[in-house]
Amino acid sequence: MLKHLYISNYILIESLEFDFSDGFMVVTGETGAGKSIFIGALSLLLGQRLNKEVVGPFSDKTQIDGIFEFDLKSKELSILNEAGFVDDEFIFSRVIDNNGKSVYRINRQIVTLNFVKEVLEDSIDIHSQFNTQALLNEKYHLDFIDQLIEDKSLISTVRDLYFKYQNVLKDKEEFIKTQLSPFELEVLEKEVHYLKNLNLSQNEDESILNELKQLTEYKQSLTQTYQILNTLDELDYSSLYSIIESSQKNDVTDLIRSAYFQLDEAHQEVARMVHSSEFDEDLFNKLNERSYEINQVKRRLKMDINEILEYIEISKQKIEDSRDIERAINRFDKLISEAYEDFTKEAQSLSEIRQTVSTSIENFVVLHAQDLNMKDISFKVEFINHESSRGLESAQFLVSMNKNIKADVLSKVASGGELSRLMLILKILFNMKQPQKLIIFDEIDTGVSGKVAQLMGQKMVALSKQHRLLAVTHLPLVAAFGDRHFKVIKSDESTVYFKELNKQERLDELAILLGSEINENTLLAAKDLLSQTQELSK
Repeated sequence: MLKHLYISNYILIESLEFDFSDGFMVVTGETGAGKSIFIGALSLLLGQRLNKEVVGPFSDKTQIDGIFEFDLKSKELSILNEAGFVDDEFIFSRVIDNNGKSVYRINRQIVTLNFVKEVLEDSIDIHSQFNTQALLNEKYHLDFIDQLIEDKSLISTVRDLYFKYQNVLKDKEEFIKTQLSPFELEVLEKEVHYLKNLNLSQNEDESILNELKQLTEYKQSLTQTYQILNTLDELDYSSLYSIIESSQKNDVTDLIRSAYFQLDEAHQEVARMVHSSEFDEDLFNKLNERSYEINQVKRRLKMDINEILEYIEISKQKIEDSRDIERAINRFDKLISEAYEDFTKEAQSLSEIRQTVSTSIENFVVLHAQDLNMKDISFKVEFINHESSRGLESAQFLVSMNKNIKADVLSKVASGGELSRLMLILKILFNMKQPQKLIIFDEIDTGVSGKVAQLMGQKMVALSKQHRLLAVTHLPLVAAFGDRHFKVIKSDESTVYFKELNKQERLDELAILLGSEINENTLLAAKDLLSQTQELSK
């Protein structure tokens, strides 16, 4: 869970620190004050790639830091521990320079953006206007459904099996397109015949090199031994014996006597080593010849020995297929049939789960829509047969806002305010069974007002009982429900900063939101609104 956010030199933010807490946090501010800048900085902390210049005018780099703490049994902590991070608290830090290059660190250790995304993908849920507009685009509707499927591995399995099926189709098509001519077939047959006669074996070249290395070292050692023997043969040390036998015994003669016997012993040992040693010159030459032969083929084919062995098998199959095209086509058709059967079997299981999930979505939306003043709504999930890597179907949401009116696609029926309410309902649904996370709504209440705004505020309060919730809003009826209230302010120098409002400051801000200015009437209305919403939040 994100506890603290620090932003430095990000666009118009010179320096900003924000402490997150349980409950419902609201952020208000004038249009253009920079509310969305805060969301953008948080998105970069989550690993989003840069799509524009973000380094502000206050220094030569942007820094965004987040202090996180995770539950002992959380997925996030498990991933971090497996990667070697074993702390109780984690500082996620991203630094971006003027050239648009960024470095990401966790507790001062450099990590990749993909790793950051893997860790934090379920920790923070940022809703933007794009998410609401996605409701109008049918290509995203299946995504909404799949978010509620617990066994995400089945979705991956279906995707993998579909691509396997497509690859076999492409293999057949490629085979038909690249049939060998008689000349090409003859050339390939000669090549395979030559390679087969080489009798290559896996890693044979490495084995030969190791054996040659050992033989070379042994040969060098043996050469040195011969040199020593020749030297001792040429050394006339036997005359020393007659000298020491005829000389008076003293320290010098004792040394000479010792030297004589040591030389004689060494001579005999070296002679024994030479006579007992064997170097297989024939084996050495054969290994060199084999190594040269293998290297010639490797260079010509630009393959290592294991790739050559694989190439032989593929070529043999190609030759066999070229000789009997009908049999080869039948073999491809069998593989295609098996791959398609595997895909459809798993995809059908996925379809059945989607049907169950869609029924839950339909019931949930209708139930909660009643609470948001959409009492006559009809919401249906329609599946359309369409094979793809996502399964056997596509999906679209059909809705009717009035009784006796046939449900139709959202883009034809729903207004902006109705889309906002539907999006809030789906967000509640998606996060019902999720572990506690930080949820951020960036003006999810767009297009609503009055009683509906109050009802949406109540829904957000209920959601904040399970998750930390921060809502950027322009509606006083929503802002009044917050446990903490922040205002985004742009100074005369165009610097953006956040201010947590005390009780009086909050009344002033609500008064401005209600009536554009602070006066006795708007302050009184703000007090009444705050009192009512706090009572409704209990």
